[in-house]
Amino acid sequence: MRVIFRYLGRASSLDEVRLLTQKTHVNQQVTRGELKGVLMAIQKILCCCGSGLGSSLMVEMQIQDVLNELGVSGVEVEHSTVSDVTPGAADLFIVARDLEDFIADIPEDEKIILSNILDKDEMKEKLSEIGRAVQQ
Repeated sequence: MRVIFRYLGRASSLDEVRLLTQKTHVNQQVTRGELKGVLMAIQKILCCCGSGLGSSLMVEMQIQDVLNELGVSGVEVEHSTVSDVTPGAADLFIVARDLEDFIADIPEDEKIILSNILDKDEMKEKLSEIGRAVQQ
């Protein structure tokens, strides 16, 4: 199955996104603009909790704030229950640490596990880690 991403305004494969980002980086520091480019490759983020109504909604709102602060637009952010987590349902899944086992079958580079769902700094840090992982 070939995964297609939008990068720099056009469809690209994940390998092409990695190659493009590697060519533009001399060191491991990711600037806000570079992170924005990498995150633009992510089209859908699914924030999940046990019921799909409480903490996942709070995380969705926090992630939207973080993306706005980073200047990232065009990313669909939704909340749902962990039972909706299936490969391909989203480009990135976000859950709290207590639900980590429920999404064990999702590849590491397609999920973020939060220790504190109210910590915006942790969310920024974890999104930056995803950006660095795509670059490598």
